[in-house]
Amino acid sequence: MEDYMRSKVTVAALATVWLLGGLMTVQSSTAQELGDEFIFFVNGPNVLIPEIDPEVVNDPLDPTNKVAKFADADWSHTGFRWARDMGIDMTANAGGTGTGDTLYLRILSEPANAGQNISVIFTDKTDDSAASREDIEAGTATADHEFRAIWPFPAWLHDGQWHDLAIAMPPATLADLNAARDASALDSLATLWDYQGGWSNGGYGIGPTWGTDPATDLLWREFEWDAVKTFGIILDNAEAGGNIYYDDVYIANSRLDLSVASDPAGPMTAITVAADGGDNLVSWTHDAAFGGYNIYSSESAITDVTADGVSLLGSVAFNASAFEFRHTVEIPHPSLSPLPVYYAVTSLSQFGVENQDIAASAGSVENAGLAEAPFILELFPDEADTIFDNLSNGIASNEGFPNIAPFVANAANGFQEGGGPAPDNDTDLSAQFWVGYTDAPELFVYAEVLDDSIVLSPEAENGGTAWQWDSIEIGWGSYDVRDAGGSLLGGSPHQGYERESAPDYQFRFAGFQDATGALVRTETFSNTQFNGLEGPVVGGATVIELMDDGSGNTIGWKMLALMPLDAIAVDGTDDVVITPPASDELLLVPMNLAVNDADGAGNTRSHQILTTKRANADGNWWNTPAQWTTVAMVGRALAVNNELVSDVAEEFRLEANYPNPFSGETTFRFALPSPEDVTVEVYDILGRRVDRLIDNETMRAGVHRVTFDGTGLASGTYFYRIWAGDELVQTRQMMLIK
Repeated sequence: MEDYMRSKVTVAALATVWLLGGLMTVQSSTAQELGDEFIFFVNGPNVLIPEIDPEVVNDPLDPTNKVAKFADADWSHTGFRWARDMGIDMTANAGGTGTGDTLYLRILSEPANAGQNISVIFTDKTDDSAASREDIEAGTATADHEFRAIWPFPAWLHDGQWHDLAIAMPPATLADLNAARDASALDSLATLWDYQGGWSNGGYGIGPTWGTDPATDLLWREFEWDAVKTFGIILDNAEAGGNIYYDDVYIANSRLDLSVASDPAGPMTAITVAADGGDNLVSWTHDAAFGGYNIYSSESAITDVTADGVSLLGSVAFNASAFEFRHTVEIPHPSLSPLPVYYAVTSLSQFGVENQDIAASAGSVENAGLAEAPFILELFPDEADTIFDNLSNGIASNEGFPNIAPFVANAANGFQEGGGPAPDNDTDLSAQFWVGYTDAPELFVYAEVLDDSIVLSPEAENGGTAWQWDSIEIGWGSYDVRDAGGSLLGGSPHQGYERESAPDYQFRFAGFQDATGALVRTETFSNTQFNGLEGPVVGGATVIELMDDGSGNTIGWKMLALMPLDAIAVDGTDDVVITPPASDELLLVPMNLAVNDADGAGNTRSHQILTTKRANADGNWWNTPAQWTTVAMVGRALAVNNELVSDVAEEFRLEANYPNPFSGETTFRFALPSPEDVTVEVYDILGRRVDRLIDNETMRAGVHRVTFDGTGLASGTYFYRIWAGDELVQTRQMMLIK
């Protein structure tokens, strides 16, 4: 059976042929035949398919089984794809009157899909033309439209159970399909097939579904079974629905033994691991019997790729141009050097089944050339005071931040994402970030963004939509990755936001401008995507223009922001507050910094740059902490520059509140040179006490933060006063405006 399949299956474009000796590639300029028997998916997709849309997940009814998941989406069709302009030849597979093949598949459709317009779909090749119907009919333009062959889901499929179907492929033309129906030549499932026509990017439909008659419509074409582009599913509606799952999907003239698609590949052979400049390079000789390779790493020797601390770095396909994996490793802090890195490579079958035997395919390297990454450094009290005062006064500056290397995002560093073209150079778009922490606990972030076109959010928008304009986003995990089952190299293991002992967050900081372009406000937006809950909007930010010191011209914008780490918990959860490292300690936290760039493109983000260099980074970084960089939070005693280590004498002080004036909550800080019994109270202008925030509580030396909620009070002037010990008393004024 296996040899027979290998002799028959070919693929379009960069055509791939299964031979007795294994896989090889040949160039082809025409669509290749699918073959008499072709398996799309069993426990994973066939690697011969160039593009796979559905996600491979655990079976919702059997977690030991892998299935293809199609998520609910409006007006979309997704699936298994070949080249858009060529497709794959399925002429021999169509013809369901007895000469064609049968489509075998298992389908599970969740009950939420009841009443939805959902179908199995084949689409043919297209050039994505947007030419108008009038121009095409007049002969002044041509177009190759995408036509559809569909099999609508019967209502009984939407019951949340698996259904094992055998659907005879349809006759090759609309006329043949109608004739077969009239002659009762089709079984009950095959009668559902329909040649729906096509929808043009020019904004019009072709065929009976869109009210045109194939007999008279000049744009009608028969479905091109010799150039099939997609097989999958279509959700032809905009109503909210559920998920749909496919499993054991193949086309053949009779049922197949699918064990061949469930068997693992042979074990992987020797690999080479070596230092290559600032990268580690893992390489091996390709085995033509393999359908691909997985590459793993760890900080200790790997004997089992499923063990804790072992991370999947990525995969290499069977038809890669080179069989190697370049791993860019940055040491989070010099105290972690030297850093030996261990690797292992596993083999994959044609259907992605992994052989985890790495007895001959593990190795390590200790590369003295690894780069050192920026880190988050503890701030001395006077540094934090300077930064806080600047923020309170609307000043965006790196004054107060220690002189350490910033985090950088540009074309040469970090990950690039977005629908628009990449920036021409760093002056078009790049960013530097300085990050520091206090034991309050607080995180201060200062950013300088070079941007040749500043487009802030319009005044009517909010933090939830600000990603479409110039803004900054921060992914933050309030935990040490090692405590969450991750590692220095692998980072966080979280594929989605987690809560409680290892909570994940995303924040967006944005400025908003009025019709004249003047900045009218800034806003912090918390977006955790946790069961629809959002964290509190906390902290604050100031955004101003970045000027060229030499010319005085505007060259971008800059931001100073505060994240109070003990106030970012999601409502209704038990999120644990991170304990910042002491002066001689180090934590490894997941963090990503990103800049959104509208670049004059209205309300459409044209590009995004990120500081992460993770090999698995993609456009889903924002809700996937596993894609964030592992960053060191470093106590001041571990600073690498001796000038940064010297302590600063503390003295008792009470700082100005921020914001001031305020409408709801405001925050102020105080510093203690030694442990003291502290009381903090708030008074109105007549001297009446309106709140006691701290009641004779013994507090450690250092900086502390207090939040006051004036929601239930009238507008006016208020005073906050602190008693520390027997003699230390200070008072400050604040303004509440409703």
